[in-house]
Amino acid sequence: AISSLVVQYAGKEAKSTIQQKEVKMKQKDSLQKSLLIISLLILSIMLSACHTQITDVTKNPEKYLGKKVIVEGEVIAPIDFGKMKGFTLRGEEGGSIMVASENVPDQGDKVTVRGMVVKGVFMGPYLYADKVAITKTRHSGLSPT
Repeated sequence: AISSLVVQYAGKEAKSTIQQKEVKMKQKDSLQKSLLIISLLILSIMLSACHTQITDVTKNPEKYLGKKVIVEGEVIAPIDFGKMKGFTLRGEEGGSIMVASENVPDQGDKVTVRGMVVKGVFMGPYLYADKVAITKTRHSGLSPT
């Protein structure tokens, strides 16, 4: 009788352990699904700020006003007059736009700029940059390290 009770108790313990493992596996699966969904949301946000053509911004500024964009091009006119810093960026498609930025690359550098499109008082739309990455310097022709 005692051995029967021991077997029953051991069986209940084993069943309880198996149920606990199943719950943990379900929680892990749920966490993995949540992480996947979050990753996909982040990716979609990043893709929404995919590279935009400068000419798209200058030809249709109302569509982009207040939105973050990423543009690429060559620095054609750096400006560094005290608090007034930035540069003119020319895209491969031929359009150009002013970029307000604390980081002022050299003329001829190739850059990628992430920033918000804003409308100037005395000029058309420009970018207020929050990130400027030099992709190729004019001096070396190589990407900076």
